[in-house]
Amino acid sequence: MEHIPWLTVLFAYLLGSISPGWFLVRLKTGGDVRGQGSGATGATNVGRMLGGRGFAIVLVLDMAKGALAAALPWLLGQGGVISGDLAPGTACVLAVVTGHVWPVFLKFHGGKGIGCFLGAWLVLAPLSLAAPFAAGLIFWKLLHKGLMMGALCGMVAQLPLLWLLTRDVNALLFASLTIALVLFAHRANFQKAFGQQVVQKNP
Repeated sequence: MEHIPWLTVLFAYLLGSISPGWFLVRLKTGGDVRGQGSGATGATNVGRMLGGRGFAIVLVLDMAKGALAAALPWLLGQGGVISGDLAPGTACVLAVVTGHVWPVFLKFHGGKGIGCFLGAWLVLAPLSLAAPFAAGLIFWKLLHKGLMMGALCGMVAQLPLLWLLTRDVNALLFASLTIALVLFAHRANFQKAFGQQVVQKNP
């Protein structure tokens, strides 16, 4: 991994640590979004406090944050999607999502990373995003688990397609770690979904 620009990766982490959701709620209400709902700083929790407009603003900003992080190596001439070397970009994506989930500026209590991930992947590898997400959404919708669970399932399905498209071991490693982090951040969603299933089967 000698060609990974670690200073750029560090900058991507700091970028991820900037939380649009926290700032927007602080500006609008004077409160801390982390004290409401799920306790996260992402678009879904902001939407609970500020409505659909707040949700949309934060989602767009979080996606922009992820997209910028994915593009940083290319913008700085350090490799990236245009050059066909995805490892630097995927390393930055891992860093920006880590910053979003564990932001140094908010005492390591942030969001869940899915907005950052979506924005980053639209820049980095959009072809590996569409089909698995669609399959995941359909699969989980049929099981009545909701769209969020479908999206999370679809994220996992991207890894084999990413490998087929790139054959880049380092890119696959960073992508796998990023997806594992997003799934970990959503662990309460999985516990709720599967916990309800267990309760229904064993009333």
